[in-house]
Amino acid sequence: MPLELRAPADTVGLAELIGDRCAAGAAEGFPPRTADPRRDSALVVDGTVPVPQQRKLPGRCYPGTTCATTSGSPDRSPDRPGAVPSPTRPGHKRPRSSGRTRPVDSSSYPIRRPVASARASPAWPRCSKSAVRPERSTRGRRDTGIPKRPPPCGRSDHDEQGLVTMSDDAEQQWKTWHARRVETVSAPYGPLSLTGTHWLADAVEGRLPDIAGRWADGGDAVVLSAGSEEGLTVDGQPLDGEVRLGRDTGEAAESRVAYGDRRLVVLRRDELWAVRVFDPQAPGRLAFGGIEATAYDPDWVVPAVFRPYGESRTVRVASADGLERGLGVGGELAFGVGGQDHTLQAAVEDDGSLWIVFSDATSGHSSYRFRFLRPPAPAADHSVTLDFNRALLPPCAFAEHFICPFPPPGNSLAIAVPAGERKSLSR
Repeated sequence: MPLELRAPADTVGLAELIGDRCAAGAAEGFPPRTADPRRDSALVVDGTVPVPQQRKLPGRCYPGTTCATTSGSPDRSPDRPGAVPSPTRPGHKRPRSSGRTRPVDSSSYPIRRPVASARASPAWPRCSKSAVRPERSTRGRRDTGIPKRPPPCGRSDHDEQGLVTMSDDAEQQWKTWHARRVETVSAPYGPLSLTGTHWLADAVEGRLPDIAGRWADGGDAVVLSAGSEEGLTVDGQPLDGEVRLGRDTGEAAESRVAYGDRRLVVLRRDELWAVRVFDPQAPGRLAFGGIEATAYDPDWVVPAVFRPYGESRTVRVASADGLERGLGVGGELAFGVGGQDHTLQAAVEDDGSLWIVFSDATSGHSSYRFRFLRPPAPAADHSVTLDFNRALLPPCAFAEHFICPFPPPGNSLAIAVPAGERKSLSR
């Protein structure tokens, strides 16, 4: 006998009653059934709502029944693979739109449940880059509505489909980086515009070559004095008197002191004060013809492990101006190339990134006598990637007035590193 509940025949009350009954059935272990007032309102007869229980389907186990363990899958309709067959309703006709109802035996009333479709769209993993297949003809093919699986990431360089590959993406990033490097070096106040580095300890009566004013070492600052007629400006205002200057930490274009179009940068190195002069009309900048660099090679992107020292060390190394100075190093990088193990000492910058001064078998021949490398900060497990494609020419490769440090002991590789920047070119 069907379970009967007395309820008003309005649609809202019917939905509430059916919802309560379905919730009770779910608590007993039956799959929940969603009430449909537009369908179930036609079953109201004299205020009685027959609420049928879930129909037991073949191959399923329900509470209160004995289930036989069988191998294989439940019965499935041969004409629709993957679908669960719907129970039949013998002798039943769906009510017409006239609103008249007919009693229905709850045991034969079908319970329609959504069946998982074999054509459900999968959630394909997204690539970190765009990979586009060439257009193909769809003539004679039926549109199934199933989204096409995107091409996998990281195809080889010789992908026959013409996809954008990971190495292509890295190569384009390197080209962008190289173009920015050329732009930075050739900027009006870039490395090419440096025309002199003058140490105050060598100044005679506070006078520096071709620079106005008097410059003196004031201990913790540089003391500059000048008259308004000398043409010096500080923070954009003519200097008429005396001012104390600290070390400039920004770009040369942002220095506080200017002398016409030139920028005067205050420098402190090894407890000594100096002034650098940057001139946009420097001969080296006007004759600059670009940076010779090796084309991107993914084989020179090398995994490494950073081994930090217990405490920062200072090693004495020669500099480009012929003097020896201290170079701080915070650890070493271990990596392998061609089956051989190598190490490079590295300085640790304030932001955690690394700075390496190194040379290799190409130094002084097909490349400058030494180069810089600036890897990112190591990961938590001390792993880091060395991209020798981004080996930099030091500033002293563009102007002789820089005092770049030479490679510390152990940073001269016996192997050739044919990657990265090689030489500065002139027109």
